[in-house]
Amino acid sequence: MRTPHAYNGICTDFRADHPADDFFIVSNKVAALSDTMTHAAARGSNELIGRNVIQTMTFMPPDEYEKLQVLNAWTGRSDLVGLRHIDEFDQTMGRSYFRPTSHVIAEADFLREFGTRTPG
Repeated sequence: MRTPHAYNGICTDFRADHPADDFFIVSNKVAALSDTMTHAAARGSNELIGRNVIQTMTFMPPDEYEKLQVLNAWTGRSDLVGLRHIDEFDQTMGRSYFRPTSHVIAEADFLREFGTRTPG
């Protein structure tokens, strides 16, 4: 699993490779960089209108995972962890849907787990 420092480097390098595109970053891991916000802050925000966006997708913290697994057990479901990740992605992508360019940066394990799932 990548550290926040690794995501800082990846996003900084991506911006350096695309200097004319002025990418804004939506991520829970790169608060130290300029022009960033968390996925929670991006929900309902119009600040990204007309901006190129990079979003990073990472596994949720262990305490949140445990809470969702308890809810899975209580409700007889098994998909709440996946739905939470899909919702976070969809909410951020919805903020960037009408943007000139959107990119997603995620670990291969994350993409294998959630990259091909759809709700329902």
